[in-house]
Amino acid sequence: MLIVNPDEVVFAGQALDGVRQVVVDRRGVREVVEFADLGPHAVFCDIPEVRVEVRVRRELRHSVTGGPVPGEMGDLRVRTAPTGGDAIGTTLSCQAVVMRVTHDIRAGGGAIQTITLLAISPDGAGDPLQES
Repeated sequence: MLIVNPDEVVFAGQALDGVRQVVVDRRGVREVVEFADLGPHAVFCDIPEVRVEVRVRRELRHSVTGGPVPGEMGDLRVRTAPTGGDAIGTTLSCQAVVMRVTHDIRAGGGAIQTITLLAISPDGAGDPLQES
């Protein structure tokens, strides 16, 4: 999932400005693959464990101190709408833990900050991302 130029991104009660993209990646952590005796191809596959990682990429044009740090847990809310003035939009939300925060310095000034979070399911069975 890719959200470009979201209207609002809030993590742990702190609004994050300058967000250009929010990327949601789903990755199978454990796979079960079965083969039959009749040939070399898989006859069954299951992915019983999945990680949902969210990357928030923001453009920084000024000094930033503080902010999310690895291990911090909080509610993540991303709101987007077809156009800036539309009242109707989509909100993605989840409980998440910061895994890492990295910075890429740009030659013309400023930097790109990437905050990588792991979305947490409330019960382990349900999808950690809620859309409303």
